[in-house]
Amino acid sequence: MALVRLTFGQPKHGWVEVHLSIGGKSIEFVASDVPNNPLQQLVDALALSAKGLEATVWWHLEPDGYYFKFSPLQSQVQFQCSFASASRESSQSEVALVVASKEEVLLPVWRALRYFQSFCPDEHDWPSVNFEGLENIRDVLR
Repeated sequence: MALVRLTFGQPKHGWVEVHLSIGGKSIEFVASDVPNNPLQQLVDALALSAKGLEATVWWHLEPDGYYFKFSPLQSQVQFQCSFASASRESSQSEVALVVASKEEVLLPVWRALRYFQSFCPDEHDWPSVNFEGLENIRDVLR
């Protein structure tokens, strides 16, 4: 069983379903593209994490939020999912956490983003995402 599994639904009118399985826990939510584009944040976070840097993604649920945090931990990556009432970062509570190799954590995220890219959503359904860096990330994870 994979330590991390991430999938997205087809975005509609600024909302996208997110399904995450992390360390045996399943989390499902529907996130907004307002005020940020969390999928663009995820692409950027993946690039940073692949380079061994810390990165956070905010999934706004209006008003609550989930946070995905990627942190380097020696040769591994710590992936934490937290929930915050009213999206207050200071009130985050951990929902799930896993520490594993970059490949075990980041490759499932990379695959999920590639799958989302295949949707080619209309601008009224979801803002554009710059996926250019994904090829470089895949090379780092090999």
